[in-house]
Amino acid sequence: MSSSVENVNTSEKKKFDKPTVFFGRHGETAWNTGDPETDRAKGIENDLPLTRKGHEEAISNGKKLAPYEIAEIHASKMLRSKQSVAHVAEATGAKVIEDAALDPWDVGYLAGQLRKEIADRVDYYISHPRREVPEGEPYGEYWKRITEAFARILKKAEGLEHEDGGYCAIDVNGHSDGTEAVTSWLDGSLPEAHTAQHSIKPGAILIFEKVGRSWKWDEWSGGASSERDEE
Repeated sequence: MSSSVENVNTSEKKKFDKPTVFFGRHGETAWNTGDPETDRAKGIENDLPLTRKGHEEAISNGKKLAPYEIAEIHASKMLRSKQSVAHVAEATGAKVIEDAALDPWDVGYLAGQLRKEIADRVDYYISHPRREVPEGEPYGEYWKRITEAFARILKKAEGLEHEDGGYCAIDVNGHSDGTEAVTSWLDGSLPEAHTAQHSIKPGAILIFEKVGRSWKWDEWSGGASSERDEE
């Protein structure tokens, strides 16, 4: 599915007034539609493609990001992430970098089960980060992998100040457990098990901005910080 979005001329693209990173969740798949009766944990074994709605969500994100200077796009190696960023790359003209460190938590034997039925077990493994999930990986190993990868991206974004002023942004696309891990990491807490009711929605984007010496985050619906302040 093509997004059919014309790229905005780079010289006309808007910059950000502070270091900025976007972290979006991939678009909808058949296993994350928001219905507790069908939403299942995918992990890395179940590499589902986007639904039509998932492609539409990614196309919409591409249109939102197209007016802004996006230096590069980072994606996990899962099909659902790669399909999502393909639309954003077409809209923004930014290059895509695939990074297995952004892959979801390998939840082993829990993969394929309904999220609502395994929430307690997911919480257990999160609160016991050294305990290996049978056929999967300890949450602590996943936490280390995703937070270190995101820390490198944040650091890189700090160096993307444009010679004419303002900053170019980095766009990241991954998975709900990744967004929950990095936001909890920045907030100094542990995430809860994500269910259909507890996670950012498919296709949603978080914006991370460096304010002073700290990185702050919020859900993004469009606009640079200066534009949002004017609303």
